[in-house]
Amino acid sequence: AVDETEQVWAATDAGVALLAGGQWTVYNRANSGLISDNVTSIAVGGSVWCGTDMGLSVLCKGQWDTHKWVALQSSNSSLPRDRIVALTLDASDNLWVGTEQGFAQTRDGSEWWTNPVYTDAIYDIVVGADNTPWFNLGDRVGHLTDCSWATYDASMLGVKGSSIAAMALDERGRLWVG
Repeated sequence: AVDETEQVWAATDAGVALLAGGQWTVYNRANSGLISDNVTSIAVGGSVWCGTDMGLSVLCKGQWDTHKWVALQSSNSSLPRDRIVALTLDASDNLWVGTEQGFAQTRDGSEWWTNPVYTDAIYDIVVGADNTPWFNLGDRVGHLTDCSWATYDASMLGVKGSSIAAMALDERGRLWVG
């Protein structure tokens, strides 16, 4: 992920790596507030959101360029589960979080919205130009709008196999799955 200052953030199994000024810095449990070194996903907006196998670590940017790490888990937030699989930000800077048992959405980590209708694994999330999220459910794709939740199985999407490995939206807003 690339932040607003063109710094590169990368999720690794040894922490989160930052490329700034031509130098790499790795943040891990030993030198930061990262909740786990196994960073499974990352989203960068107003904050740096790091999904891990033990919850969500957030690097919040404060006044005068100060930074503070915050740890969010199912015990202190409305995350459905601690194992984070997917993260993405929508056009309103809302964070969508996919876990091994459902998904949640938050603006800043203090208030959460969860969907009790779907409680299985979420493997990826992409947000369309209309600011609605699409979810890779493994064998189906889910789409959430203001009014409804719909799922489409692989055969409905023209996929020959029974599982979906990847999905993406193109510049025209068309969903591609494979």
